[in-house]
Amino acid sequence: LDGMGEIPDGPVTLGVRPEGVRLDGVVGGHPARVTLVEPLGKETLVYLDYGVERLLIAVADPGFRVEESASVEFDFRGGRLYLFDPEGRRLG
Repeated sequence: LDGMGEIPDGPVTLGVRPEGVRLDGVVGGHPARVTLVEPLGKETLVYLDYGVERLLIAVADPGFRVEESASVEFDFRGGRLYLFDPEGRRLG
């Protein structure tokens, strides 16, 4: 993960805010399946299943169009990623 600095040994949890996930124009990113598209007016929430326990939520522009069950690629915008130790304390 670029820009995260040194990642400690052992289990950590990656935290990312929905606005830190990019969908538009991503090529060669992480694959995911769209499970829900929630238009909210000024933005659209896109729920992604990328093969882990929890869904990832991305904030997209209102003009972003994708169908539920579609395959997409995503990546992370720099500076909006957070690491937590097993007790939930933020690292770094």
